[in-house]
Amino acid sequence: LAGLAEEFFFRGVLQPLLSRWTDTPTAVGLTALVFGLLHALTPAYAVLATILGVYLGALAELSSTGAAPNIVPAVVAHGVYDFVAFVLIARIWSAERQPAVSARPSTPSRQAVRSDLPHSPERPEVNDAPANGPGLR
Repeated sequence: LAGLAEEFFFRGVLQPLLSRWTDTPTAVGLTALVFGLLHALTPAYAVLATILGVYLGALAELSSTGAAPNIVPAVVAHGVYDFVAFVLIARIWSAERQPAVSARPSTPSRQAVRSDLPHSPERPEVNDAPANGPGLR
């Protein structure tokens, strides 16, 4: 729903309003700039949102059949973008919450394997003690 409301405001209201005072490419660019600035979570994302705004504005203008831009293709494109962004963010967030998994299968250490064997040279038993003293534990 956010994409629908944003497209209605930016491509349905602001862009046509700016087109009254300037040419269409300038109106698209100014609308995209405002769109990018209002989405400025980070400087990089502001640039990305501005580029997306140019695309959505051009899409609305190129698909129009009359004086006003057709916002339906921009709404659909914005919705697809929001959905893909949501899925990617959810996957990243989920992966950060998972415990680290080794690429190599876990195998017991040599010491652990040998200590499980009876009469292992790594862990002599008391019964294996030399005649002149106690065995190691």
